[in-house]
Amino acid sequence: MFYMYKALLPGLAKAGHNFLFSWDTEMATFADEVRGQKLELGERRKAIKGHLQIPEGVPIVGGKKIPWGRLIRVPTRTLLATDEAFKTVVAEMEVQAAAYRIARQEGLTPGTEAFVEKFEALTAAENMEISPAWEMAMDKAYELTFQQELGTLGKLILEGRRRIPPTYFFMPFVTTPLNIFKMGIRKSPAGSLRMFWKAARKAWATKHEDNTYEYNRAMWTHDMAEQVISWSLVMALMSLVVPDEDDGLPRITGAQHLKPGERKLAYETAPPMSVRWPEKDSKGKWIWGNINGIEPFSVTVATSVDMLNAFLASKNGEEGADTINRLLKTIRGQIRDKTFMRGLADLDR
Repeated sequence: MFYMYKALLPGLAKAGHNFLFSWDTEMATFADEVRGQKLELGERRKAIKGHLQIPEGVPIVGGKKIPWGRLIRVPTRTLLATDEAFKTVVAEMEVQAAAYRIARQEGLTPGTEAFVEKFEALTAAENMEISPAWEMAMDKAYELTFQQELGTLGKLILEGRRRIPPTYFFMPFVTTPLNIFKMGIRKSPAGSLRMFWKAARKAWATKHEDNTYEYNRAMWTHDMAEQVISWSLVMALMSLVVPDEDDGLPRITGAQHLKPGERKLAYETAPPMSVRWPEKDSKGKWIWGNINGIEPFSVTVATSVDMLNAFLASKNGEEGADTINRLLKTIRGQIRDKTFMRGLADLDR
């Protein structure tokens, strides 16, 4: 922790520089600084060029050329600059922790000359391209800003959007929304399937002497820790999912796939992805607090609640196919209720 806090102020200063640089140039700076990658002009910047000529006599601007493309791109410029700043702070702190762990794993004692030399070698700027500490720091920075590389399905969506430009209007952002959703699912009990699949795949690769697939002990420990927390959350939610005997309403709800007419009724009685407060309002109705939008927490909780509801339904005699269909519908319901996935939701309608 000492090394991470020590890097906080220098990291903030560097983050401020990267924020201003990305805002001005409209280019990502984080990857370029760490890996030495070539900065490329963004697609939106290439698409909207030129200036807007203001007539003479207009106050303040008075005949100067206004870069209207840059003005139109202010929202995306702000997002880009903020992402670069956060990634910089996270990486600058995380590389200190990673370097400390690597040095300790090699048996070096903090404070000794050998430890200091190893630590400085792992965190030095000139070693960023080859340092394992910087690789780990980059991965963590991309993960915490939901910008890690997408899987096969995500890449297919990106390629389809590239080939069909009008889809940009429906899906202006793909990487971050999909990563938020994936992380929420991963941290729910559904993540157990992913963990066991990766372990089985690694076992198969080891048996066939295939060294291309990586799933080491540290990754397995990380996934297992997430699932311990996830299943603990399920146990805590169990009593809240079961409807009360008095009014037949649960204390927490998951996602729901609702038709327009059903949606209004649901929001008046038991709105999706909400927690019921213990008191009622002046009209005698229960007060509900919506957790949708607290990402990826809401995805994790909603998925856990939906799985519990499916489990309870199957215990009450529901057919297996109906239970699976119920879960698939709740996933669609989550997509429809997420503002950051509005494009996919519109296509689903």
